[in-house]
Amino acid sequence: MTPEAGLVQDIRENPDDDTPRLVFADWLEENDRLGCAELIRASCALAGMERGTDDWLRVRRRENALIEAHKEEWVGPMRAHWSFWEMERGFVEEVATSIGPFLEHAEALFRYHPVFFLRLGGLTPHLAESVANCPQLALPREVHLSNSAPPGARPHDLGVRPILTLARSPNLARLTRLHVLQGGIGPEGLEALVESPHLARLVDLDASGRGDGRQVIPNVGNEGALLLAASPASARFARINLTSNRIDPQGARALLDSPHLSPEVQLILGDARAFRAPQREALVDRFGEQVFSRWE
Repeated sequence: MTPEAGLVQDIRENPDDDTPRLVFADWLEENDRLGCAELIRASCALAGMERGTDDWLRVRRRENALIEAHKEEWVGPMRAHWSFWEMERGFVEEVATSIGPFLEHAEALFRYHPVFFLRLGGLTPHLAESVANCPQLALPREVHLSNSAPPGARPHDLGVRPILTLARSPNLARLTRLHVLQGGIGPEGLEALVESPHLARLVDLDASGRGDGRQVIPNVGNEGALLLAASPASARFARINLTSNRIDPQGARALLDSPHLSPEVQLILGDARAFRAPQREALVDRFGEQVFSRWE
């Protein structure tokens, strides 16, 4: 392992501690990368200051100037392949991109940056194997997957095949949060994710469907709710989003009666209109007010 790889790994393992970041800054300075080192120090200092004060504004202006002056060196030409990126305390921690650029630039992206949160669009069955085998997929803690239809194009389902491939990948072992958005993965895909031995750390699962107020296209459907209710593996989840999945009273009853779902789980069903008042009240009592956080 190279020195920089070890330093970045220390940041990944201690995400809330500034010490590994400042150690990395010292290493950069020792290797004549003074601007990047100052950027990390300024960003870490800013994070610990009271927002809006004169000192905070002064350091914020300095941080912005350093980002503008050194972003090509620190972030590099990969920025052209990202639809979104966010830097926290001197390092890129969130990136949104499509599958092709991710596979091409993953090694360079993770070389100097921890990237805890990765959004990947354009997943297709023929690319799923390459994504599953990408060693850098093992590094982020949170991944959002979608098929991401181009602007103006009609969205299409991701389908179950890519999910079955990914669920077999040991590279997912670090994930704590997984969002498979608008994918039409069905109960089979949901079962693969819930039961995968490689996703034992997963505690936040978003399997919401697609809805625009006029039409709802389920992702896992009512069968997905029945599956979650019956699976002992569901006990590990702290949050499950089933919005826009056409959960009916039978599915809601199964979730209410489940012996496996944690008493503390945050379940989100979205639309309350599918349930009569007594069942709505029971769902709120069992899962909290956020269970109907989206009223369609």
